[in-house]
Amino acid sequence: MPKYKIENYTNPVEVAEKDVESFLKKYPDAVLVKEQPVDFPTSTVEDADAVQQPMTASQAGFTESPSVDTPSESQEDNKITLEQFKSMSADEKKALSYSDKQRLPRELYKEKNNILDEIESEAFKKFKSGALRVGSNLAQIPAFINRLKMTTLMGIAGSAFEEDIEKFKNLDSKTQDAIAQTLGAFSGTADIGSAGVKGLEAAENLKSEAKKIEETFTKYENTIGQDFIEGNISQAVSRTFNEVIGTIPSIVQAFVPYVGISSIVAGSAADYSTEALAEGKKLDAANIVAATATGFF
Repeated sequence: MPKYKIENYTNPVEVAEKDVESFLKKYPDAVLVKEQPVDFPTSTVEDADAVQQPMTASQAGFTESPSVDTPSESQEDNKITLEQFKSMSADEKKALSYSDKQRLPRELYKEKNNILDEIESEAFKKFKSGALRVGSNLAQIPAFINRLKMTTLMGIAGSAFEEDIEKFKNLDSKTQDAIAQTLGAFSGTADIGSAGVKGLEAAENLKSEAKKIEETFTKYENTIGQDFIEGNISQAVSRTFNEVIGTIPSIVQAFVPYVGISSIVAGSAADYSTEALAEGKKLDAANIVAATATGFF
């Protein structure tokens, strides 16, 4: 077998004839070693340097790379996609290979389940947000009653307490409401107004949770009506379904005997009143009237 000298190797490497071409591709700088007669010394092995034997190609780290058949077309390119499968006729689907007949229906089923999961998740978020909003509005009713009491007392007092009323009117909205809630807290444990401060705290927590959920709602560029017009029927239907689910807490509240509708009106009025005071609007009769009108309409 021919021997080749490789850089960084002390001994030459023996290469089989059939591997010479591959070996030279891997080691293009290898130099063929010409055969030289070896003069063996007459002394014994113990008295002379041992004759250095050449390494084999495998010892030098060379192994012939197995041939790899490269297909003319990638199997991935020929793979039937789910979108193609959806548009196929019944006869075309029958002509599919066994593996495709097994794979594609599974992918289609998985896609449908993903859509249903998305709808269910969005609907649940809408429902929970709606329930939290209802709870927030109800929790603010005692505070709204205290505000109503305060404006009523101001109207009854009239000129007899004109100076005190003017001082109250000059206070900022936050201080005005704090006074109204404090007076309401002393009205007695049986009076709903005594829960004004705690109700506002609870309402703020509920509203904060609702806002966090609402920030995760899916954002759409079009309205539901535009989706129907443009032919996005499935999206339009799912959005409509989600909105309906979101209104269920309010619908349930409306059907509560005797107090259903009135609680919705009072809750909406209370929420509007709280928001108005937060924006700096004064606690006065005009504010209460506007809040009550908002509750009705």
